[in-house]
Amino acid sequence: MLVFSLGLFRFVMGYYGFSRKAAQIEENIEKLIKLKTFDDTEAIKVMQEYHIARASAPLIPSWVWKQMRNDLNEMWNKYRQ
Repeated sequence: MLVFSLGLFRFVMGYYGFSRKAAQIEENIEKLIKLKTFDDTEAIKVMQEYHIARASAPLIPSWVWKQMRNDLNEMWNKYRQ
């Protein structure tokens, strides 16, 4: 009951949905870059799509980010290489 009363389930589902949407957006960007068939309009559409998904997801609490930022940044750098 605690999980539901604190809204933790909603947060988990929100983060999961955002993760899936962000992965989909990143795949679309990589396809456009490989095909080299994008213009400013398409780039703006993709950027807006990401920002809409980010705005609909729950915020990451500041204390979580501060505690884990070094690990998260390191994971991101490894992922992008």
